[in-house]
Amino acid sequence: MLPEIQVLIKKLIAAGADFNICSLQLKLPFQLLLKYRPTDEATSRFVDQCVQQAGQALVIGRINDSKMRVVEIYKSPMQSPEESPVKVTEELLEICLHYNDQQSFVNYLTGFKITKHNVKKVIEVVLHTAVEKKMSECLRKIVDLGGALIFEEIRQTKQNTEVTLSVHRLELKGLLKKACLAADLSIVKILIANMKDLQLLNDDPLLALTLTNAYAIKRRSENREALLAVAVKQQPHNYGNVQTELTIIRQIAESNDLKRLLIHPIIYTFIMVKWIRLSPWMYLNFLLTFTTMLVFGLHSLDACSVDTSPSQPLWIGALLGTLYIVIREILQLVILRTAYATFENVMDLANIVGMIFVLLKGCHGPVDNHVHVQDGIAELP
Repeated sequence: MLPEIQVLIKKLIAAGADFNICSLQLKLPFQLLLKYRPTDEATSRFVDQCVQQAGQALVIGRINDSKMRVVEIYKSPMQSPEESPVKVTEELLEICLHYNDQQSFVNYLTGFKITKHNVKKVIEVVLHTAVEKKMSECLRKIVDLGGALIFEEIRQTKQNTEVTLSVHRLELKGLLKKACLAADLSIVKILIANMKDLQLLNDDPLLALTLTNAYAIKRRSENREALLAVAVKQQPHNYGNVQTELTIIRQIAESNDLKRLLIHPIIYTFIMVKWIRLSPWMYLNFLLTFTTMLVFGLHSLDACSVDTSPSQPLWIGALLGTLYIVIREILQLVILRTAYATFENVMDLANIVGMIFVLLKGCHGPVDNHVHVQDGIAELP
């Protein structure tokens, strides 16, 4: 190693430079230094001097037996563990996240404290990295440890309206956007449950981002629908209430604050795609329902006719139509569940009961008795 480089490294260490910081390419300074150790004796002595001057345990990365990259402490033959204690810093936790070493992260986090003095750095270095790496469990551990400080809020009154502001808005800015770009439901749920600052929630077009990524990535429908709920700023404490993607669109349409989003190109395209896919089924449903009502109406008139016997084809047609209506309502009940209980659906169920009664009783029920009474009255002298 060139003497000039050695002098520069010594000056950096003396000034407090930390070896336990990795680059974007996951390169560790000390690990790069170790590469030159076997070259000559002078370099080997220089590496030992660096270890002694560091004053803390130095980490290195390696591939374990499971072919996974993990973080380990370098065991120096020149020092005992007492002479080189593990100093848990934000950068060390960041290394674990970049290496996807969740076990080491959890172990080191137990000896780490989040305070008012380091909370901003924790957000910038650790929290953002955990979201970028999609490590939801590590994110949850960080929030459990220092969520009160990370998402600390103040309340101010503006124009007679009380608003919630995040103390660390500058550091948290862009965090929710990264979660939406990753389309990771568990991470989005953690963040949205703790963020109450509307400026953070509306800083980026989160609705468009979430819609785009929810469909760009293959995922289960309940996760996709939950992401859509988050996109319209709904609290995700009960995702069972979100029934379909069109339910979210209806919520946007019914909201005075969000209605303007319907003209957004992403939303407009989403609605048009849904309409193109569903319109054939809607037209078919309209045709079958109209045919059922027409045939059933003719059957009702024919069944109570006193001049002729009821037509068998009309009865069969009315029966098939009623069966279709029953199947349609069952499918709606399975899909909508508790949201099925609306006035329109209750009326449909009442119509089904009436149709079944007419098919089974024909003119031998109350309608028939009413007709015979009228006929009897008409024959009286």
